[in-house]
Amino acid sequence: MSTTIELRLPTDNSFTNLMLYEGIIYLVREASLQRKNHDLQIDPKDLAAVYNNLDQQRISKIRLFISGNDKKPISKFLKSYRISSSTKISSYDNVINTLKENANKLIIKQNKITLQLSVERKNVSIGGQKLNKNTGISLQLFKVERYTGITSTELPYSAKQLTTYLSLETFLIGLLGIYSSYVQTVREKNFNYYFLLFDPREIADILNSNKNVENIMNMKNVVRDELAKVIGKHFSEELMIAEILVNVALQDEMVKNRLEKLSLMLVRVAHEGQTYKIYQIIPLTIVKRKFASKVLYDIINPDGFLLSRLSKRDNVEYNNLIMAINGLYRYVILNDQQGLFTMIRELHNAYHKVKSDEKSQKVAGQYRYLLTHVVPGLLNVP
Repeated sequence: MSTTIELRLPTDNSFTNLMLYEGIIYLVREASLQRKNHDLQIDPKDLAAVYNNLDQQRISKIRLFISGNDKKPISKFLKSYRISSSTKISSYDNVINTLKENANKLIIKQNKITLQLSVERKNVSIGGQKLNKNTGISLQLFKVERYTGITSTELPYSAKQLTTYLSLETFLIGLLGIYSSYVQTVREKNFNYYFLLFDPREIADILNSNKNVENIMNMKNVVRDELAKVIGKHFSEELMIAEILVNVALQDEMVKNRLEKLSLMLVRVAHEGQTYKIYQIIPLTIVKRKFASKVLYDIINPDGFLLSRLSKRDNVEYNNLIMAINGLYRYVILNDQQGLFTMIRELHNAYHKVKSDEKSQKVAGQYRYLLTHVVPGLLNVP
């Protein structure tokens, strides 16, 4: 006997909704769920099998720390499945790893799981009717929007923050969304967490069977891994460079996965005290184009010479490199040929700034090699 998952959440830009749909799409891929209209059919044992098959190496990369206020509800969640942890639960990788180790206990007992947002007098419930602190799970990461501003002719929601509660099964789906979408953690004043999520249009296309879920997930995972390399380097222009990089480095993958375009959203969430706050939502659209992608990747490789120089603001040619990257951005993203010439000109200017310095001869030689051996490969593309 199968369980029906009813998809009633809107495909909008809400972080919680996007994360839950990320988990749903991961389930669709890994468990080969049957789709019918807006519903999915899942075997009650499939969720356990999916958790059992999670990649241990991938789990270990998820450095997403749990808010102090969330430790008690997570402990309650584990007890609901009669799971005890031998390790201290301080981050989401601990939670996911514990569930993987106890995957045999994650059998779905409901005949129907309704992913729908229900607004009551004091709470917002997702995945169940009238959830509260006794029947649902309320975690800071899944209530970053706070739902302030919901209006009603009967209740004063506009001036009130509503607490969001997830059902147990909905939280399991949300954890799969974290597992699939987490990119990188960067520590500045606070911990900043990056997630790569499907754009609402992509979600609709996948769930309507308009796109191959295997191909699109493979492609998204490659984008995710490329972004992790760039964000982890702490470049000041990391988001612009990231968009350039994923457009350049992934052209072969676009062909391999038979995709013309992929629309994603890079979300930066900051950990502030006991809460999480969304700081940026950056649209990322990867389009299949004809240019010398391998040559471009050589220029802006995260481990390469150019971005190494760009990472230090006190380098004499820093401003030239910023303009070079802007030119490259226009060339790759906007298909503006003038951007390519801007990049080449600024690389020449950067070379001339360092070539007369005896201490910078090695750097000058690298610029010379870039201009004489790498850049010409861009000019030969029709």
